Amino acid sequence: MLGSERARPARPASTTTRGRHSRQVAGNGGATNLSGMAEIVVAADTSWVINDVRAALGDERFTIHEVADPRAVVAAVGEFAPAVVIVDLQIGSMGGMAITRAVRDAFAGGVETAPPVILLLDRDADAFLAGRSGAAGWVRKPFSSGDLRAAIDQLVPAP
Repeated sequence: MLGSERARPARPASTTTRGRHSRQVAGNGGATNLSGMAEIVVAADTSWVINDVRAALGDERFTIHEVADPRAVVAAVGEFAPAVVIVDLQIGSMGGMAITRAVRDAFAGGVETAPPVILLLDRDADAFLAGRSGAAGWVRKPFSSGDLRAAIDQLVPAP
């Protein structure tokens, strides 16, 4: 990540709340929880990104698990088995590209397939980076609810 580290208020590494320009690829079957809601892991360390994602997806179709620590994303994916992972390109010390690769690598050679990752980009030129990292899709920040939902709908089948 470019830029200097800044102090952030302490918050849990993972929290859960209830609650679519990308290229289309096959998803992981649309993992859902017992109530039929799709599980989504959101990796971001800035509150406005988390708030925008929650606002865009704030319906009863999704259960959102927030992860602020980039090193905890792979563990959260293992724990929650999400239908999709949404990652801010500029998260913490790892960055969105490294997280995307780490998620893919964690499932390499296994029985299960890695969930698709949607990267939240800062500029259109970052689409090249998103493609190189293996992200299934991407949306440029600031994004509209419709843009994020469209990206998710390409990857997660509606119930």
